[in-house]
Amino acid sequence: MVLENLNFLILVIISPILILVGIVGFITPDSKKIVSTETAYNIFIIASGVLGAVILLSNHDLVLKGFNVILGLTGLYQAVAARTRWFPWHYFRWTRVDIIINTVIGLLFLTAGLLGQ
Repeated sequence: MVLENLNFLILVIISPILILVGIVGFITPDSKKIVSTETAYNIFIIASGVLGAVILLSNHDLVLKGFNVILGLTGLYQAVAARTRWFPWHYFRWTRVDIIINTVIGLLFLTAGLLGQ
């Protein structure tokens, strides 16, 4: 039963969190940051959360699943890109906490997308 709604559940929980994290990134002073406060990264995080919320409203299982797989792969790529300083390192300037978060969120979304209905 849980796996049937996993894609929906993950987006319901994580989409608003992504939006809030992006907003907090804009108002957090650089001296107190534990995650990236770069404008490009904050916009990316907010856009991902808003897109996730819009996709939730579509209530289309295949679209939910596809979005979760793509966002999961994107999160995992970001974790690797942060360690290797690949694109978009220069624009996002991830922190160690970002690497952990991107890895966990990436695995969570990818697992939901692949295992959920």
